[in-house]
Parts: sequence; structure tokens; C-alpha cells
Amino acid sequence: MAPAPASPEPADERPNFEAAAYTGVVIDNFAAQEQNRLNYPADLAGVKGSYVAGVDFGYRLFGDASNTRPFKGSQLWVYGETVHAQRSADVNCNQQPQPEVCSLATGGSPANPNNAFLAVLRNATSLEAYSGLRLEFLTLQRKSADAARLYLKSELGFLAITGAGRLIDSHQRIALGAISTNGKFEGSYLEAGYGRTDLFQTHRGRRFKMDGYLTWDLNQWMKTRGLRPFLEMTVDSDFGPGSDSVRTYYGFNFDLGKILIPGRK
Repeated sequence: MAPAPASPEPADERPNFEAAAYTGVVIDNFAAQEQNRLNYPADLAGVKGSYVAGVDFGYRLFGDASNTRPFKGSQLWVYGETVHAQRSADVNCNQQPQPEVCSLATGGSPANPNNAFLAVLRNATSLEAYSGLRLEFLTLQRKSADAARLYLKSELGFLAITGAGRLIDSHQRIALGAISTNGKFEGSYLEAGYGRTDLFQTHRGRRFKMDGYLTWDLNQWMKTRGLRPFLEMTVDSDFGPGSDSVRTYYGFNFDLGKILIPGRK
């Protein structure tokens, strides 16, 4: 008797509520001058980078994860993200004991994620916050271990800099993308959209934005502890004579409960 075929993995393994904290580094060597003048006023000629920390969350407002029918199986998510940044030039990594965040500069995971996360929050010189709605309407490769969903989203956000005295609007009116919903790369996405960024002097209301985010299960030890590395690149361009900005992020996502409850197994 032939063995029964293996059942495919669920196309969408995400819970209805997702929340994670992260720590990492942002490299701004290719960011727009308008942005660097605000973030690095005393270090325009040097390597420009910051330690970052923040929180991501998402909640499935409606939709069934098991329903993969095109359009009829749509899901609506509300989501949000914060990005707190501390200039790397403000951290002395030669002191002993070395600050927890210093290991992030070489791609290592902090020995104590709680301390690294809270240190950046306490000493942050800038804050970005975003929130929006995401409509997922079509499942791709639904019988695969690497399924994804196409989506449309709209997002509001702002940027605040210490001493600037104002909030800088950064919105995404509409974006189209795809997000991995199961497997090793669950949570990774690629999107392109159109919006507004008041940081720029030219074409601030006509900005084309791209965001590529990659996260994965590196090994079983990290997976059981809710720890995942990530890489991200964002592009904010007017596709014209105005300033363009390219920013690169890398770091680690942590299970939010384990970051906020020290010693939790």
C-alpha cells in the first residue's frame, strides 16, 4: 500500500496578533542630505549610522488564515511600527564594560537584548512612527512551504528629531506588495508605493517608496528563543532631479514577551 502523501504546510501560519521588538543598526551613507543634516549635524563628512530599536505589531481585523480563495479569502490588517535611533558616534565602544549595543555594529546579537533595547530608547535622538491598514487579497503558491500574499496598503507616519521642534510627515498613500506567510522566511516582504515625505525640499508630495525586508529562522536555538535576524533596505525617491534616500538596516527581532519579562523561558 502506497504511503499517503504528506499534507502541505498551512499557507498562512501567522496568529491574529503579532508583536515583536527589535534592535539593530541603520546605515545612512546614501541617505539624502536633508535627512543627514538633521540626524548627523556634526558628522556630515564621516560614516553615518545609528543604533535603532523599536516595536512592530499587527492585528488581523477580519479574514480567516485558512481561507486562500482569491479575493474572497481577503484579510484586513492594522499594523504599526516605531523606530528609535541613537547616533553610533554618541556611543563609546572602547569603554569597559562595553555597552550592549556595540555588538550590533559587527552583526552580533547583544548578550542582553533587554539592556540594548532600553539603552537605545533612553538615548534616542530621533523617532519614526508609522501605522496603517493592509488588505491582503491573493495567496501566491498556496500549496508551498513558502506561500505569500499580495496586498495593498495605506500608511501614515512621522519623523521627529531632537531639537527640530516639529514633526515631519512621512506618508504612503498607496503601496502594492507581497508578504511571506509561512516557512523559514515568514514575515519577509517586498513593496513599492507612492506617498509624501516633508523632509525633502523638492517634490515632497511626489515620492516613490520601496521597501524590501528579509527575516528568517537562522537555527533552532534562536527559533526557540524567539530570535530572528533581519535585513532591510528602503528607498525614497522622486525619480527626478530632487534628493533621493537609500537606508539599510540590519539587526535582530526578539519575542516581545521575552524582552519585557527578564528571565522568561
